[in-house]
Amino acid sequence: MSNVHYAADGHAVVRVVADERPAPGAHPLEPTLEDLYLYVFRDAVEPEAPAAPASQGGRHA
Repeated sequence: MSNVHYAADGHAVVRVVADERPAPGAHPLEPTLEDLYLYVFRDAVEPEAPAAPASQGGRHA
Protein backbone atom coordinates (compact mmCIF):
# COMPACT_ATOMS: atom_id res chain seq x y z
CA MET A 1 0.00 0.00 0.00
CA SER A 2 1.39 3.34 -0.99
CA ASN A 3 -1.25 5.75 0.31
CA VAL A 4 -4.73 5.86 1.80
CA HIS A 5 -7.13 8.74 2.25
CA TYR A 6 -10.84 9.05 2.88
CA ALA A 7 -13.28 10.41 0.33
CA ALA A 8 -15.99 12.91 1.26
CA ASP A 9 -18.51 10.08 1.64
CA GLY A 10 -16.25 8.32 4.18
CA HIS A 11 -14.97 5.40 2.11
CA ALA A 12 -11.24 4.68 2.02
CA VAL A 13 -9.34 5.33 -1.21
CA VAL A 14 -6.24 3.11 -1.27
CA ARG A 15 -3.26 3.50 -3.59
CA VAL A 16 -1.38 0.21 -4.11
CA VAL A 17 1.94 -0.33 -5.88
CA ALA A 18 1.67 -3.68 -7.67
CA ASP A 19 2.59 -5.42 -10.92
CA GLU A 20 -0.95 -6.74 -11.33
CA ARG A 21 -4.43 -5.48 -10.48
CA PRO A 22 -4.73 -6.05 -6.69
CA ALA A 23 -8.54 -6.28 -6.64
CA PRO A 24 -11.50 -6.24 -9.02
CA GLY A 25 -12.45 -2.65 -9.77
CA ALA A 26 -8.91 -1.33 -9.23
CA HIS A 27 -7.65 0.90 -12.01
CA PRO A 28 -4.15 2.10 -12.91
CA LEU A 29 -2.97 5.62 -12.11
CA GLU A 30 0.08 7.58 -13.18
CA PRO A 31 2.92 6.60 -10.82
CA THR A 32 4.45 9.14 -8.47
CA LEU A 33 8.05 9.40 -7.30
CA GLU A 34 6.96 7.82 -4.00
CA ASP A 35 5.44 4.88 -5.93
CA LEU A 36 8.77 4.36 -7.73
CA TYR A 37 10.69 4.40 -4.45
CA LEU A 38 8.33 1.87 -2.86
CA TYR A 39 8.47 -0.36 -5.94
CA VAL A 40 12.27 -0.32 -6.23
CA PHE A 41 12.89 -0.94 -2.53
CA ARG A 42 9.94 -3.29 -1.89
CA ASP A 43 12.22 -6.26 -1.14
CA ALA A 44 14.66 -4.26 1.00
CA VAL A 45 12.17 -3.76 3.84
CA GLU A 46 12.44 -6.19 6.70
CA PRO A 47 9.19 -7.60 8.12
CA GLU A 48 7.88 -5.75 11.14
CA ALA A 49 7.68 -7.41 14.51
CA PRO A 50 4.11 -8.12 15.64
CA ALA A 51 2.56 -5.02 17.18
CA ALA A 52 1.80 -4.96 20.87
CA PRO A 53 -1.91 -5.11 21.70
CA ALA A 54 -3.55 -1.67 21.75
CA SER A 55 -4.41 -0.17 25.09
CA GLN A 56 -8.11 0.03 25.91
CA GLY A 57 -7.65 3.17 28.01
CA GLY A 58 -8.50 5.61 25.23
CA ARG A 59 -5.17 7.43 25.41
CA HIS A 60 -2.54 7.52 22.70
CA ALA A 61 1.04 6.62 23.56
